[in-house]
Amino acid sequence: MTPIAYQGEERAIVEKYNATRPQDPRFWDCDEAKRVNQRVKKHYVQEQGRLCCYCRKPIASGHGRLWDTDHIIPKSKHPEFMFEPANLAISCIDCNSAKSDKLVTKEPFVRQFPKHASLYSIVHPHFDDYGAHILIYLGKIYASITPKGSFTILTCKLERYNAEAQGWRPDFIDDDAGIQYLNSIMNGDPKEKNYVYMEMLLRAGITVTDTLAAKMKSGPTPGQASASSPSK
Repeated sequence: MTPIAYQGEERAIVEKYNATRPQDPRFWDCDEAKRVNQRVKKHYVQEQGRLCCYCRKPIASGHGRLWDTDHIIPKSKHPEFMFEPANLAISCIDCNSAKSDKLVTKEPFVRQFPKHASLYSIVHPHFDDYGAHILIYLGKIYASITPKGSFTILTCKLERYNAEAQGWRPDFIDDDAGIQYLNSIMNGDPKEKNYVYMEMLLRAGITVTDTLAAKMKSGPTPGQASASSPSK
């Protein structure tokens, strides 16, 4: 993904902010920052193909109200990274709300902006290959391949889609029992975890092909899984 390059008025606003001490995260809500944000949203909506950077769900409209600008490292914790191009992406409102200001770097305190995927606990929209960490089966079931994938699924509550596919109550992923269950799946044995995902697909009315079943039993590999159309 190509990071935004600020030009003209937006560049002047960003440079002025970056030279300010101390830096206040509330600046994001002022009129000047809103003008920059409009440009940021337009850029990343196009760069990301109108897909949320965390759940990869599409939103057909490019209207800014339907998208949140996500500060991957939260601006509340590091206001100095507010306009860092590689710290910005667009996400759906649900993923951004779930992620909130959670810690996403391996180290709790950083002096310089981390520019390598290995320094993050979350699947980074700029530095990571999403499919190397998370598989999405027919847009319904989210399965983690790596610990980073598990962290992202839990942090952004992507299990809400698994819950919806299973017909679970919406608040299941928020209560203590639900969180404990999801953690046990995310951090469990990879093969056992894949059996759980396969059962989820079947309960969701998705016919699991022999190829997909074999792949899930042996453990997922990077790439998009395939399955036949839902059976009625």
